[in-house]
Amino acid sequence: MAVNLNDFLGDHPWLLWLALAALLAAARLVVADRRLLPVAGAVALTAVVAALWPAGWWLQLLVALVLAGAAVWWARPRVGRPA
Repeated sequence: MAVNLNDFLGDHPWLLWLALAALLAAARLVVADRRLLPVAGAVALTAVVAALWPAGWWLQLLVALVLAGAAVWWARPRVGRPA
């Protein structure tokens, strides 16, 4: 029996979150916005939530939005400061 890609990613939503985290980390290399890397970390933490509760898509989305908002809030005052 052939496995459809939609079935596979539906069974493993954490892979989608990890792919999005990798895309955001790659976008950080292209765009000079320092807030993308903390958002990529927040999305990677959402992958952990997706691995623990794969059926709770609403919980995954809520965790992603809260963590990304917190990451942007955390990174915002530090963007203009020298390291």
